[in-house]
Amino acid sequence: MVSATTIADGARETFLSLRANAEAYWEGLPRQLRFFLMWVMFRIIGSTIRGMFAKPAPPVEKKNVIECATVEEFEAELARAKKEKKPVVVDFTATWCGPCRRVAPTFANMSEEYDAVFLKVDVDKNSEVSGAHGVVAMPTFAFYTATGDRCSESIRGANIPKVEEMLAKLGCVRSDKKSA
Repeated sequence: MVSATTIADGARETFLSLRANAEAYWEGLPRQLRFFLMWVMFRIIGSTIRGMFAKPAPPVEKKNVIECATVEEFEAELARAKKEKKPVVVDFTATWCGPCRRVAPTFANMSEEYDAVFLKVDVDKNSEVSGAHGVVAMPTFAFYTATGDRCSESIRGANIPKVEEMLAKLGCVRSDKKSA
């Protein structure tokens, strides 16, 4: 019968043998490669530790921004805006898009400051609408006039001054309401 001590000694010898082989292999690698592998390992460890203690980003307040998840919702909001004779700004966005996340709070604040309808379309959830608008980069801003006509000009990228300029072209005025 094999005793527990014999098994432990065998496991220890196996471990030491594997460790010696790993050390020999490591020492055989070029110095630059060893440095790079250590750098990658510490980056992964650091990222994991930061992830364990990081607080999630607070959700963006939507204010007067209307999310359109379907084609029907989008068309209904366009019809409502046409009936109310308001211009429309459509933000084509994606949840994984960094610039989209950065511009979202400003877009939400603009929805309270301007007398227009502000729509948000997630390109992953509503690809029919984004495809019909020819969206290939996010964020992309599309515009409709107060009469419901689609503007030929759209803005690619998180360029809020250009969006404000386009709203001015559409005759949209800033209201006295400021975001809190």
